[in-house]
Amino acid sequence: MSKKLVETFRAEAGELLTQLEDALLALEECSDSSEAIDQAFRAIHTLKGSGAVAGFDDIAEIAHELENTFAFIKSGHLEVTPNLISLTLWSSDMIKLQLDGQDDKGSDGLQRVKALSATLRQIGVKQESGDCSQAPVIESQDACETAGNNNQDKLYLIRFRPQPLILERGINPLGLINALDDFGPTVVVAHLKDLPDSNNYNPEKSYAFWDIALLSSVDSDSLRDHFIFVEGECDLDIVLLSTIPPETSFDINILRELLEYGNTLSFAELQRFCTQQVFPEK
Repeated sequence: MSKKLVETFRAEAGELLTQLEDALLALEECSDSSEAIDQAFRAIHTLKGSGAVAGFDDIAEIAHELENTFAFIKSGHLEVTPNLISLTLWSSDMIKLQLDGQDDKGSDGLQRVKALSATLRQIGVKQESGDCSQAPVIESQDACETAGNNNQDKLYLIRFRPQPLILERGINPLGLINALDDFGPTVVVAHLKDLPDSNNYNPEKSYAFWDIALLSSVDSDSLRDHFIFVEGECDLDIVLLSTIPPETSFDINILRELLEYGNTLSFAELQRFCTQQVFPEK
């Protein structure tokens, strides 16, 4: 792992932890603040993805468990309590220790991570009656959240084009793309039109770009936060193609063939093409 990547992650993780702690302070004042809950969730999700990309596996594990818990909160299946806030703040302190190199995998820190994970799983169990009452843990876009809130699903179109030298930072773009599954169903198509011939190919450079369709209830800010760790090192376009009415079944896989045209279309052209083909009335 490159030193530059590690230092970049440490700096950005510090900012994310500040955002998380600000959100927790707001929740102490108003435990049902949807804005504060969303801020905490976005910070945690970004920390999880960035930690995994940067090789901070213990941090990613803590963030993953926090994300599970806050997903329950977002879906209305769990209330914010003083104990939960205290545990989240303690988790933040653990992450800070690992960022500072004071708690590595060779110490008892990993055991504390596992204990934290178990505790958060217990918190994540819904205590009231309902279909989700026995669920030990959920992912960030679990079935309970989708069925239990009033947010409409949104169909997003994303184009992610990393700069060629992003691999020198030790970042694997596929990690960010695969982690989009946490938000909801995806269709991903890679484009290789810029791939040079074998004589000019450099394995340390990234030549691909990706077009992605995503069906999710999250807002566009949450999607942009997902890529914050590579901000400035990629071209990123995110547009909302359509909202999907409640009780409507939509098969996102119908966009797979359409996305393949992205190899020859600009993003604006691809957006118009997909809209005309899938939603001709728009």
